Amino acid sequence: MNKRLIGKLLLAAFLLTFLYAFHYGAQQDLKKEIGRGYHINVVNIATALHGLDYEALSELSTEPQTFGSVSNLGTILRYSEMQLYSSESEVSSLLPTIIMLLMDYENDGVLSPEDQEKLNTSIRKITIIINSLEQILGSDLDWYEAFTDPSEKLQQRLEEQLEEEGYEQN
Repeated sequence: MNKRLIGKLLLAAFLLTFLYAFHYGAQQDLKKEIGRGYHINVVNIATALHGLDYEALSELSTEPQTFGSVSNLGTILRYSEMQLYSSESEVSSLLPTIIMLLMDYENDGVLSPEDQEKLNTSIRKITIIINSLEQILGSDLDWYEAFTDPSEKLQQRLEEQLEEEGYEQN
C-alpha cells in the first residue's frame, strides 16, 4: 500500500508541476502581449509627434498629412492610452499638455509665444523619453515591466537622458 500511495503522490506532484509550468508559460505569454501593446502604443505616439512643432501646425491644418488635421492628431493622442501609464509620470503630464495646446490651436488658430514654446518643449521632451525607452527596452517583457512596475534605474536613466538634452524633469 505504501508503494501505491507513493505512486499517487508522485503523480499528483507531477501534475501540479505540469499545471504550474503551463500557467507560468501562459502568464509570460500574456505579459509579452501586453508589453507589445505598450510598445506599439508608444511607437504610435512617436509617429504622431514626428516632425511636429508649432510651425508645422499650420501645414497640418492646410495640407493632408499622415493624421489629416490638428483635430485628428489630438484625438489620436487623447485616446492613445499613454495617459493611463501612471508609472511614466513625465509622459503622463506632457501628453495632456500637448493635447490641451492642440485644442487651443484648433479653436483659436494661433498660440501665444509662451504656449508655442511650451508645445515645442513638451513635444521634444516626450520624443526624448520615447526614444530613450526604445533604446533601453529590448523585449516585450521589458516593456511590460517598464509600464507596470518601473524600476528606479529606468526612471533614473530617463531623467539623465532629459538632463543630457538640457531639460529638467517636472
